[in-house]
This record gives sequence, C-alpha cells and structure tokens, in this order.
Amino acid sequence: MATRSNQADFEEIAINIRGTDYVLRELTAGEYAECLALTTNAETGDVDMVNMVSLMLTYSIKKPALSDQQLASLPYKTSRALKREVSRLHWADEQEETAEDAEKAIEEEGAGPNP
Repeated sequence: MATRSNQADFEEIAINIRGTDYVLRELTAGEYAECLALTTNAETGDVDMVNMVSLMLTYSIKKPALSDQQLASLPYKTSRALKREVSRLHWADEQEETAEDAEKAIEEEGAGPNP
C-alpha cells in the first residue's frame, strides 16, 4: 500500500514492494517537460506513454538510489508497480478521482498497468 506525504511542496509516495521500501517524488515542471520532449514524436506529435512513464520513473525514484541500468534490471512486476505509482502521482487528482477511476484513466493513457 502506498502512502503519501507533502514535503517542500513536492508530493512523495512511499511503497513497499517485495520487502524493499521505495520512495517516489513528484517531478519538477522542468523534469516533466524534458520527459515529454524526449518521448514525443516530432513528426506526429504522439507521445510514447510507455517510454514517458519509464523516463519519469528514473527522475522520480528517490529511495533507493538506482541507476537507469538497475531500474531496467528490476523484476517486471516490481517495475510495473513502480510505474503505476509514478502514473498515479502525476496524473491522478485525488479530489476528483477515486483510486479505481484513476487506475482506469491510467490504463486508457497507456501508462498502466503494463507499461
């Protein structure tokens, strides 16, 4: 189960997966813009949401400190769970959506549960 906290105006999510505690933080506006720019097809304007969420995870993971290679080497279910939390952190509006609604919206965007 994920828990949320606000520190220095950036939301964080703490989640335990398979006995490891992970902390994910909200991206800065600049980090988000960079992820978006790097995953947008210049010709069509389409965003590759699978790569978007993967890239967002590399910026978002705060604890434990993991390199891109280490993130890529995580078990698939662990990676999928972390990406789902990154998606919720950045796209689910707690005041307007229930967790179930957020999950459905994330799936429709292509960011979960199987990014």
